[in-house]
Amino acid sequence: MAYQTLGYEQAEHVVTLTCNRPEQHNAVNRLMNRELHDAWGRFRDDDDAFVLVITGARETTFCAGWDLQDAAELSHRYRIDSILARHGFTDWHVIATGVSGALVECGVWRGGSAMVMAHVLVAAGVSDRELWLYDTFEGMPAPEDVDADFMGVPAAEHLAAAAGNRDDLVVAYASLDEVRANVQKVGYPIDLVRYVVGQVEHTIPAQAPGEIALLRLGTDWESSTRHELEHLWPRLEVGGVLIIDDYGHWSGARRAVDGYFAGRGDAPLLARVNYTGRMGVRVHQSAEA
Repeated sequence: MAYQTLGYEQAEHVVTLTCNRPEQHNAVNRLMNRELHDAWGRFRDDDDAFVLVITGARETTFCAGWDLQDAAELSHRYRIDSILARHGFTDWHVIATGVSGALVECGVWRGGSAMVMAHVLVAAGVSDRELWLYDTFEGMPAPEDVDADFMGVPAAEHLAAAAGNRDDLVVAYASLDEVRANVQKVGYPIDLVRYVVGQVEHTIPAQAPGEIALLRLGTDWESSTRHELEHLWPRLEVGGVLIIDDYGHWSGARRAVDGYFAGRGDAPLLARVNYTGRMGVRVHQSAEA
């Protein structure tokens, strides 16, 4: 078998495997990863091969590790697939099953998930659903002591470490103009997209739809997530979908969700989307157990 990123040479009982991406310092990308797996199997199954020597093309670098550019592309595809799993299919569900109400997102960052929602509506020929998008449009507000990641690192430490970096995932900064421009690219009627500026504790419930078909919560901290559930969950229609964006990553979001639904007769079964996302469907309206 001829490899594109590896050299495989055998002299008597010795196999020399050469990582051959010198322009990238022989860094491993997805193709090399697959070829390494194949080459190892080839060596393992060869009864005449006793020794395997792994080296790198050119003498300056053996292997720089994983190709970070390739990893970034893979991460981007994963995020897109994750967004589609959480939104694309759920949007189709509420449309196909006739669940009434608006599509609501709390914590929109740059508007990627909102764009998916709008795309699905356009593709389905729907032009009468409101999209309610809540965000500070100034980045994440200050967390409380209870807010930490799944490793126990306080959210405040993450924000302090990223101070001044508007591209940081935890800071999650995006201006209203940037988000509006992104969403408008989809072509959904702009008069049906509501941008609610400010912390949700200050804008909800005064500014909120009466009926909700899809409710996505991604503000991460305990206080904001709890506030959203208290005021918006009762407005989610039967058959409507609840998405918790960072239940698995941020302890505050998890505490808010678990605390709110504890003992309630209308608590949904939350299915795991990925390590952090959870999703459930509202099956009935009873408020308390």
